[in-house]
Amino acid sequence: MKTLYARHKWMQIVFGGLFLAAGIAIIIISLNFPDNIAKALSVILAITLFLFGASCIFSGVFSLKSKYFDPAFIYGDLAIALGVLLCIHNTMIQDLLVVFVGTLLTTIGVVFLGEAVAMIFFKRPKPSIVIFFLLGAAFLTFGVLSYVYQNEATQVIYIATGALMALVGFIQIIFGIVATIKAKKIANDIAEQSEPIVLDNEPENPQPIDAKPDDNNNGSNADA
Repeated sequence: MKTLYARHKWMQIVFGGLFLAAGIAIIIISLNFPDNIAKALSVILAITLFLFGASCIFSGVFSLKSKYFDPAFIYGDLAIALGVLLCIHNTMIQDLLVVFVGTLLTTIGVVFLGEAVAMIFFKRPKPSIVIFFLLGAAFLTFGVLSYVYQNEATQVIYIATGALMALVGFIQIIFGIVATIKAKKIANDIAEQSEPIVLDNEPENPQPIDAKPDDNNNGSNADA
């Protein structure tokens, strides 16, 4: 993906715009239509994946001028295939998302608690140990609660997912704009350095040469 962005700066801006719009749409639907979150999320993600996949394939076609194959085709195919899967099984994402987020929170909590125990063994500062214990307990509690109260946790998880997608999209747009500005500046600098330099050796206002006879020579000739 980095090589794709390096060759096509506009792809990063398109990718960021799609994720930003999808994240905002997920937050709005989660707050106003909580009963249709799963289908709405599947449709939004499917449309986003279709557009992203089409843009990848589109950029890959133009790169065939200099090569026989472009990895952008693989990214586009995977995005479109995943979008079709979400359209067919539009309620699948609800169960997968809740289980995934619950497992992620639980494992993060366990890791923090393990680090806190290790910090006791290595005699780290006590405030750091307390912070890690609190973070581990909080993440572990949220993970267990998301398993027990899946229906109640669904809306919160969707809102958090939308906010995360919007944040990722915004960051991608900023990076894409900065990269585009830098690329244009470098191109302008190269163009300025490649311009031929004309050396003007002749003076702009040449001074006329006043040729006068030599008085001494004329005098000597007259004497002769």
